[in-house]
Amino acid sequence: MGSDDFDNLLGAYLADSTHRWWAMVALAGMHGVHGDDWGKKFGGDVLPSQATRVAIDPGCKA
Repeated sequence: MGSDDFDNLLGAYLADSTHRWWAMVALAGMHGVHGDDWGKKFGGDVLPSQATRVAIDPGCKA
């Protein structure tokens, strides 16, 4: 594996990890972890594209 291949692979892993972290924070906000008023609005606004909405609590209205 050459240096360019390593850099590309590392960049892909970092981008995927950052995208997953961003989606996790947004989904947590949608479920009220960051507060009922601000957190739910914030979570929906910053949810990244291609993120799957996950209902942690089946009774959740987010």
